[in-house]
Amino acid sequence: MDDLQVYNLELVSSVFEDRLEVWKESYDYIVVEAPEMMKNMYSQWILSSSDAVVLFVKRKRTKRNDMQRSKEYLIRQQKVLLGVVYEH
Repeated sequence: MDDLQVYNLELVSSVFEDRLEVWKESYDYIVVEAPEMMKNMYSQWILSSSDAVVLFVKRKRTKRNDMQRSKEYLIRQQKVLLGVVYEH
C-alpha cells in the first residue's frame, strides 16, 4: 500500500483551523508551508485561513504564467502578498 494517505478535506480543515486558534494564543506569527496554490486544493483551504502570503519562486521551474495566475487569485481572495522569495 502507498505511503500516501487521503484525508477527508472537511475533517482536516476543521482540525487545522482549531490548531490555528490554539497557536494564535501563543504566537505572534504562524508560518505554514504549502504546495503550489493553483495546483493543490489543500493549499487553497490553507490560504482561506491565512492573513497574508509569501510566494516562493524557483528558478527555471516556476512559470511566469503560474505567478500571474497566483497573483490574480490572491487579489480575488483579498489576501495580502507580503513578498516573493526567489530561490536560485
